[in-house]
Amino acid sequence: MTTPDDALSLRRAEQQDLDTVIEILEEAATWLASRDIPQWFPGEFRNRAHEFAQFIADGEMYLARIGQINIGTFHLTAHKRQGWRDRAADAL
Repeated sequence: MTTPDDALSLRRAEQQDLDTVIEILEEAATWLASRDIPQWFPGEFRNRAHEFAQFIADGEMYLARIGQINIGTFHLTAHKRQGWRDRAADAL
């Protein structure tokens, strides 16, 4: 049974959360690298902290928590990112 103390919650990240966001992403990058999965690389997110600070300022960065523990982060935007290919139609 889920109680309010262990329920999943999502909230927009604030500037004081920048280090937490970076730490979560760096931990994921280290985990991927330890399994030879070349998706993200340790140090990549620390080197791009200014980008994540801007995502936070733009209200596009979120933290996922269970109780008082930060368990994840994500970037949600309506804007197309560089490097994304054009698609003929929506995916859904």
